[in-house]
Amino acid sequence: MNPNEVILIPSQVEERFIGGVTSGYTDFQGFFLPLWESDIPFRGNDIRVFTWIIFPLLVFIFIIGIVSYGAKHSALVKREFEILDEKILAFARRKQADRGVPPRWQAITDLFQSQNSSDWRLAILEADAMLDEVTRELGYQGESLGERLMGMNRDTFPALSAAWEAHKVRNKIAHQGMDFQLSSRDARRTHALFQYIFELLGKI
Repeated sequence: MNPNEVILIPSQVEERFIGGVTSGYTDFQGFFLPLWESDIPFRGNDIRVFTWIIFPLLVFIFIIGIVSYGAKHSALVKREFEILDEKILAFARRKQADRGVPPRWQAITDLFQSQNSSDWRLAILEADAMLDEVTRELGYQGESLGERLMGMNRDTFPALSAAWEAHKVRNKIAHQGMDFQLSSRDARRTHALFQYIFELLGKI
């Protein structure tokens, strides 16, 4: 046995162990307690700040983003429809140039190309009357154009959807008069629809 070696009795070992644990706990408190008391995030006040200020702000930003995306998407879809109308008209003009334009349709086209909205209305009424005559000549049954369109199907009349859309614009003009607001875009689209119909039917 080493004469310099310290021999601890059980009571001394226990006392030293308890003292070490107490010292470690004191060191733990000394390090973390100041942090807790100073600026630890998401304590009571911070949670209230997040709940009443930050979270609603994030929701508001999200909603603004959705609305902005919807507006841009709507403008893009509108532009795509305009491009489609322009392509339909361009195609029809090329076909007309190859075969010549019937005088009646040329007069209707001139009205559509006017800067006067009253001319657009007259052009739509004339084009609808032309479609009424064409469907009667083709043997479709019905007293009016609307009745004949109701008796048609897309297998025998592929332009049925276009004919309905154009005819509904005509009805708004005829029944609502000047109360119906006809925009230049609506006029161009209706012109394109009638041109597409008569092109498929081989009338222009």
